Amino acid sequence: MRMNHTPTLLFGGRIYTMESKQPLCDAMIIRDGRIAWLGTAGDLSAIPSGHYEMIDLDGRTIFPGFIDSHTHVVFWALSRTQIDLDGATSYEDALGRIRRHLKSHPARRGSWITGKGWKKEQWKSIRWPHKRDLDKLVPDRPAAIYSKDEHQTWVNSRALEIAGITRDSIDPVGGEIMRDADGEPNGILKDHADKPVWDKYVPPSVREMKPLVESGFEEMYRQGCVGVTSFDQLNGFDVLQSLEAEKQLPIKVVYYLPVAFLEDAIRLKLRSGFGSQRLSIGGVKIFSDGALGSQTALMLKPFKGSKSNIGIEVTSPSDLKRLVALATKAGLACAIHAIGDRANRNVLDAYEAVGKHASRKHRHRIEHCQILDKRDLPRFAKLGVIASVQPSHATADIDIMKRYLGERQKTVTECAHCSSPVPPNALDRMRQSKNFIRCMGFMPPSPASALVGRLPTAAPKQCRLSGRSADLQLRVRAPSVMRQTAGVLQLASAQTLSCLTET
Repeated sequence: MRMNHTPTLLFGGRIYTMESKQPLCDAMIIRDGRIAWLGTAGDLSAIPSGHYEMIDLDGRTIFPGFIDSHTHVVFWALSRTQIDLDGATSYEDALGRIRRHLKSHPARRGSWITGKGWKKEQWKSIRWPHKRDLDKLVPDRPAAIYSKDEHQTWVNSRALEIAGITRDSIDPVGGEIMRDADGEPNGILKDHADKPVWDKYVPPSVREMKPLVESGFEEMYRQGCVGVTSFDQLNGFDVLQSLEAEKQLPIKVVYYLPVAFLEDAIRLKLRSGFGSQRLSIGGVKIFSDGALGSQTALMLKPFKGSKSNIGIEVTSPSDLKRLVALATKAGLACAIHAIGDRANRNVLDAYEAVGKHASRKHRHRIEHCQILDKRDLPRFAKLGVIASVQPSHATADIDIMKRYLGERQKTVTECAHCSSPVPPNALDRMRQSKNFIRCMGFMPPSPASALVGRLPTAAPKQCRLSGRSADLQLRVRAPSVMRQTAGVLQLASAQTLSCLTET
């Protein structure tokens, strides 16, 4: 990803500037990684003379680089080498995928088998996975496979043994150990219940993970993504720091620390924004509840088919207020995961307790804010709280909402949602948003208009979420372009003209 120091002249296309006074132009000069000039073909005679690398866009379109405000970049990069159950159509299909992965990826004795992506609601016959089936495939090594929403982990007996989880174990605060009728753990651990398992898991070393993360960043870069806010475990930060120290971090990363390290961050006097141009601290990540698929999202009313299940309170309202107050006083922004309407209300209450000026100053956020009570909607603006939402949830959870919320799903408010562990393709995110709006009947089926309509969210507003503001500084390889053919946008080049951000 070397910088091309030869000035580059791009012409003959549509260039979206994101500036209201000049939203479109058709020619651009880039020098030393920055936009040096924007204009029209008619202005070319007035540009400074000199030698340029000439790129004829041939009617194609250039967008500023995309910034993804909610990712797990290190986890996603690592997961590309693990068991992948995303898209499995049945439980048998999922087991077959595991079997094939084990055959093609022999591992050293005693090493962990890990994976992600199972979603029982996508299977022909909905059922919970069970440890006995995983035991048949992996009898002698610990195995742990995340669900697609990352709020449930399917483990085998060896993993339970290593973690010390038995029939006598009690459910932890903010989690649930699912059990058979006789009280024996069945291999499904919800939310905080999987912590003993992952505490025993030995992740790959920084040396082993670096090429995986570099490959992941290359893929993101090809998709036009040039900046992310990432929520990974602390070992992921080690990898990012190593890449940054070697000047090998190709995009800008704003990193949120797990809340378990809040007190350490306070003792070290870390603040939001601390770091370099490429890698900086965003704040702390907190969980308020679980997810819809596992029925652990914290709701105001019970899920369909249950008189008492309102989800899991991962962090109590009193602890939310305490943690937000500590972080705010220390100058650290909070990003709090909240799916259910009760969870969102609890988080808004915590932010209200520190005052609206604090929320605006520190850019406190709610991640996902998927289901809201309409009475809480005005509170976001009143408190200055950022709603960090992702289109992928809106489309992925439509059927789940019908199944678990019943008739109530017609009256709840769901925000349209970009969360990686899914592949971080910003263009797909905008297509998902378009599809969601279209199926609700709010917009004519025009991919082009939907894509352009999403740009204000995909670029400068995402900068604000990360605590930065865009100044359209660019790093050049070649243009990331879209061609419109018969009303359908097609990716015409995988090379990228990338928007960088500065504080």
